[in-house]
Amino acid sequence: MSLIELLLALVIAILVVAVLFSTYHVVTVALTGQGERQRCDQAAVALEQLSRDLACTFARDDDPSCSFNLAPPESETGSPTLGFCTAVVPDGEKDLRWFMLERATYQVEDKGGTGRLVRVSYPLTGPGASAPPVTNELATGIERLAVHAFDGSAWKTKWPFDGSAVCPKAARIEIVARCGEQSRRYQTEVLIPVANVITSTLVRAGSSSRPQ
Repeated sequence: MSLIELLLALVIAILVVAVLFSTYHVVTVALTGQGERQRCDQAAVALEQLSRDLACTFARDDDPSCSFNLAPPESETGSPTLGFCTAVVPDGEKDLRWFMLERATYQVEDKGGTGRLVRVSYPLTGPGASAPPVTNELATGIERLAVHAFDGSAWKTKWPFDGSAVCPKAARIEIVARCGEQSRRYQTEVLIPVANVITSTLVRAGSSSRPQ
């Protein structure tokens, strides 16, 4: 093999390695970006699920298992714990009459320096009521979770408190999640129907106005 052939083979090998490295880099960046987008989507989906559960909240003052509880964080860097009862439609079921009653608790757990938002739940009726609670990881990369409950005049970080109703009228949720090199904030306010009195404007027709 001559020196020219050796140099040519070396140049071809370098080009092949460069192409492979470039392809690997492009694929790695794409997968990393996709993972970050999925993480951001997880936070948005988790907020949507929490809002849906809050909108279906029910509470009873004579049953501690159906109480609405909001515990403030124990430290400045901690996260609150939110627990309440809600009506949940099973996966794949479209008929709302087949809803299930569950006790759900939302909290942020520290996993290797990364916060993850989890939903711990168990059914209140049926065979599953005696089974251990089920923990579902909703989102990772959670930097902050803030929850406030509205009593009709002010937003509270703790529920219940002295003189409070069984259930707040509304809840404000804020989630800050890590998205790549930046942090993204998700915030919403949820009206809790069970704690609000809605006056109907419908007027029933009397016997005198009944059509003949």
